[in-house]
Order: sequence, then C-alpha cells, then structure tokens
Amino acid sequence: MQRKLRYGTAAIAQGAQVVAVYANRGAAWRKKKDMTRAIADFARALEIAPRDVDTLLARGWTWTLMGKYESAIADCDAALAVEPRHKAALRSRGLANFY
Repeated sequence: MQRKLRYGTAAIAQGAQVVAVYANRGAAWRKKKDMTRAIADFARALEIAPRDVDTLLARGWTWTLMGKYESAIADCDAALAVEPRHKAALRSRGLANFY
C-alpha cells in the first residue's frame, strides 16, 4: 500500500494524467482510512475519464464508507448509465440505498 502511494505520487509529480494512477492511489488512501484524499484522487481520475465504471464504483464505495449515501447512489447510477447490467454497480447501489 505504501508503495502504491509513493509510486502514484511520484508519477503525478512528473505530470502523469492516467486514470489508473489516480484510481490506484485513491484506493491506497482508502485502505489507510484517509477518505478525503481518496475521494480527491477518484475525482481527479473521473475528470480524465468520467465514464470509468471501476473508478465510479470505487468512489461510490468510499462515499458509502463515509456515510454519504446520496453521493454513493449518484456514482452507482452514473456507472449503471454506462453499463446498465454491471453486477457490482447494482449490488453497490442496493447497499447504499439500504442505508
């Protein structure tokens, strides 16, 4: 996890504008329970690729962990707009809606 943070930060410092760099670093921040930084990195990844389903779901799950269920549902809905039968998006939306 620390390696992902270090490499991701180095790549970004060198000007990387790749969705995976921001998304992976966001996931690493989430594992460290730094949800604010995780959301920021997922948001940056989505600025680059707004229809990236995996990143939408990753940010949606982070919103759920933060108790921000409306934001989680919005990200799941955006993912489902891209892939209407995406099982993880359907499941995540159901969980966020449950809370």
